[in-house]
Amino acid sequence: MREIPTEGEVFSTTLYERCLWAALLWLMVSMLGLHLFGAAEAPSALPAPPVPDVGAEALVDTEAASTWIVGLLLIGSTFLACFGYAAAQGLLSAAYPSSVQRHDEVHSASRLPYLEVLLLFVLGGQLVGVGSILPADMSSVFWPLWLSLCLLVVPFWPLRRGKDGSALARALGWHRGTGLLRELGWGILAYIASLPLLAAALGAAFWLAARSDSPPHHPVSDWITSGDESQMVATFVLATLWAPWLEETVFRGAFYHYLRGRLGMIGSALISALVFSALHPQGLAALPFLTTLAFILAWVREWRGSIVASMTMHFIHNSITLLLATVLMG
Repeated sequence: MREIPTEGEVFSTTLYERCLWAALLWLMVSMLGLHLFGAAEAPSALPAPPVPDVGAEALVDTEAASTWIVGLLLIGSTFLACFGYAAAQGLLSAAYPSSVQRHDEVHSASRLPYLEVLLLFVLGGQLVGVGSILPADMSSVFWPLWLSLCLLVVPFWPLRRGKDGSALARALGWHRGTGLLRELGWGILAYIASLPLLAAALGAAFWLAARSDSPPHHPVSDWITSGDESQMVATFVLATLWAPWLEETVFRGAFYHYLRGRLGMIGSALISALVFSALHPQGLAALPFLTTLAFILAWVREWRGSIVASMTMHFIHNSITLLLATVLMG
């Protein structure tokens, strides 16, 4: 039988939880401050990117690309309408509540290890960023790569805090849901359906970028334009394997599970999306797009219970983005 915490234990837990949130908010404000004031002046150890060829020999056929884009948006709009109709008819029941046994975590303290996972991940990400300020002869793509791989152990932190393996798997969404192949398929369909929403958010990002002194920029773009094969390989590994697995586990797994212990789906998805976008280094103009993407991923986690579908969406999105960046900037 679970013991009821004393008043002192509740106070200590509440104070500790507030300290965790204060640390997280400080890191978020620091990142946003870097977007506002530090991005334009940050030194780079990489050579200047080449000027893309936009002449007659351009690699991208804009007419064909436009046809593909319009076609995908039409298909995505159809799928989105189908999802909306199904949701209105009550056909899309949320699998998250039934996939997590909430009676195992009666008190708020029992979910704190999942908030700690997010904080550890963010702190580790700051260490990865140290590579960008090292001298040119010390800074290597393998510095952030190896540190990023070390972060793969962060989701297992709740085991050190007393969670058993089955409870951890349920909380993080590490299960096959209705079947691995079916979850993969739902992830593909959900991403296609999300394309109209992402296109609208991308338009908002472009509008903000046109009125901003610091347009969206990601360090990965420097690796792509450097022409270094090792950096290209590292970029592929981080963007298509590391990010879909670890970021979905941390944000839509651990952090979303922590928030759902206190809030409903909308509040949990919105907060996790805002934190996700604020902690990314693309700049303020990219916040509308990243927030929209993260909110959709959180909704898919709620709907499917498992994070297989959201990981699939993340993989597809990063793969397409990386391919387009390589073609346009390489």
